[in-house]
Amino acid sequence: MKVMVMIIMNKNQAGVSRATEQRVQRAIKSLGFRPNHSAGVLRTGMTSTIGLLVQDIAEPFQSELAGAIEEVAADRGFLVIIVSSHSDPNREKESALALCSRRVDGLVLVPTVGSQAYLKPEMDSGTPIVAVDRPAQDLAADTVLSDNSQGMKLAVDHLVSQGHTMIGYLGDRPDLYTSVERLAGYKSGLLDCGIPVRPDLIFGQSPAEEALTQSLEALVSAGATAVITGNTWTTFSALLLIRRLARPLKHVAFDDFKLSSLLDPPLTVIAQDPRSMGRAAAETLMSRIKGDLGPRQKIILETRLIAR
Repeated sequence: MKVMVMIIMNKNQAGVSRATEQRVQRAIKSLGFRPNHSAGVLRTGMTSTIGLLVQDIAEPFQSELAGAIEEVAADRGFLVIIVSSHSDPNREKESALALCSRRVDGLVLVPTVGSQAYLKPEMDSGTPIVAVDRPAQDLAADTVLSDNSQGMKLAVDHLVSQGHTMIGYLGDRPDLYTSVERLAGYKSGLLDCGIPVRPDLIFGQSPAEEALTQSLEALVSAGATAVITGNTWTTFSALLLIRRLARPLKHVAFDDFKLSSLLDPPLTVIAQDPRSMGRAAAETLMSRIKGDLGPRQKIILETRLIAR
């Protein structure tokens, strides 16, 4: 015989004796009862879930970012649904709207290029949204960023202090916010040190091996003695290729990763703080979910040089 049990008592509910509560808890345990979240949605209007849309969950920075967001969410009884856009604006839009259609209570996203205006109806209907790592375009969302320009200046200053004046730069696609900020910091850092900016030492492309090999060979031919890589995937590819060059380049990377100190020689990096960024994004979102209607926030976290 199938028995259906409806438990409407909340733990520590006023008016319920301790003895009654204990009997109910024993019944829950013996029956293997699990709460029906769909019923909870009908009662509270909340799903206790948030959506997280990153560029690529396999990338170390975004993996750490996601882990910190999950920790904050779990502490507050929320589940995180994670999706990767793979830098595809159409996939981002489809995924973000799919998460909203599943009635997530809020959304954190690492925006791709292009406009996020498609999310305005979702925000207007009460779904809070926080952009992290890059600002959303055409959308008045809370934002958590790293100081990318300041970090790149630190990299340039470090190399100049070691006697390098011919410093190459290997960045990402030029339409990304982080790429624009890091390239601006690279140029500003050179000019602050009295070194002219040379376009033949600047390359921005995907980290594909063939393209990166050509860029590195061009840097050596142009007389570069050092190079800064502007993102993690480019750094990984460059680490393999620089060793094959006839004249290896001194290398500083933007973004730290767990094995960077174990390389031979160890790699000097500009470290962001993805865990602090994730926590700040998640806490901001939770505050909005609770009803915070204050002005939109723009949180910018400093980067730091780890010289090795």
